[in-house]
Amino acid sequence: MRTFTFPGEPVPKGRPRSNRSGHTYTPARTKQAEDAIRWQLKAQGAKPTSEPVEVVFHFSCKSKTADLDNLVKLCLDACQGFLWENDRQVCRIVAEVERGAAEPQTQLLVIEQTLRGAAA
Repeated sequence: MRTFTFPGEPVPKGRPRSNRSGHTYTPARTKQAEDAIRWQLKAQGAKPTSEPVEVVFHFSCKSKTADLDNLVKLCLDACQGFLWENDRQVCRIVAEVERGAAEPQTQLLVIEQTLRGAAA
């Protein structure tokens, strides 16, 4: 079991955008938030696992408008390659959002499921 805390307002995943030539790109706010999480993971000594994982999220937001599914999506994408090799390894998600929080942050608990499905 590993825990990580990312200080600051949680950012929901933004929808991909297209420019006039049809090139699709990630919105700057989304990219910056994903990069910030990756820097925090590096600083906290994160290492990717190849095992299935359960992920528990607690988002403390000042904002009262962020969608929980978009908050989860941004974190799952940012953690790929840092906490797990591929987000297909995530076999269970538990997530909650606290709105109007005085101290915005994201708390993440990762539980490896090494025994689940193993023969006894």
